Amino acid sequence: MLFEVIFLSFGIVLIVSAAANIHRNMRIKREGIPVSATVVDIHRTSKAGKNKSRTQYHPVFEYRVNGNSINYVVPESAYNDLRAGDWGNLTFQGSLFIRFERTYR
Repeated sequence: MLFEVIFLSFGIVLIVSAAANIHRNMRIKREGIPVSATVVDIHRTSKAGKNKSRTQYHPVFEYRVNGNSINYVVPESAYNDLRAGDWGNLTFQGSLFIRFERTYR
């Protein structure tokens, strides 16, 4: 009986700890790194397969601090809102696009 209570308690602690870590990691991913950037180009690529097709949306951002350009894959909703020449705050984490908040169009 004592072993079962200890085992159950240990399992509950592990589950709660794992859930807290997942929540923390998701929050960190959403925060990302904000930088000032300009949209210099927008394009999309489509791939058609046997039974399905897939479209990816690729805006090219230029960092305003150093002039380096980078291409991200973004959701269609973000892509539809972008125009070449927009500038604002790009938030990303590594190669993961998080959001672009336009300050000027």
